[in-house]
Amino acid sequence: MNQHGLELRDVSVVSPSGQGSAERLLLEHISLRIALGEWVQLAGPNGSGKSTLVKLLTGQLDRNCIVTGEIRSALALETYPYVLQHPESGIVGATPWEDLLLGQEQRGAPEEQARTLMERVLAQTRLSAIRHRPVAEMSGGEQQLTA
Repeated sequence: MNQHGLELRDVSVVSPSGQGSAERLLLEHISLRIALGEWVQLAGPNGSGKSTLVKLLTGQLDRNCIVTGEIRSALALETYPYVLQHPESGIVGATPWEDLLLGQEQRGAPEEQARTLMERVLAQTRLSAIRHRPVAEMSGGEQQLTA
């Protein structure tokens, strides 16, 4: 695990039964390893579990879902960055700094911890130099990194 940022072993996710609905298997026996700093693209047909996997990996999975298997992570799951299919829909701040700040405020992160994380993310994504540039003035690639 020391060389991997994230490792899943035989992970399955089941959506619990609700009013009049049966349990649904959302992910079945998924295993993968992602190194820290590695970029990964998820592709597959509709209904194959891409969104469920992203929600699981970013700490956004419905808490009522049942997760089995083993998840090892070098970081808290909520801290893993991801880019949406349409990145512009994920940008809520006017600048990269504001976008990150809003996300940290929503999570209730303490201010000092939030600033430290934001500086690290900006450095890793090479957005430090343009942290206060309006998103509307950025290239498409810069917008993807911001998202």
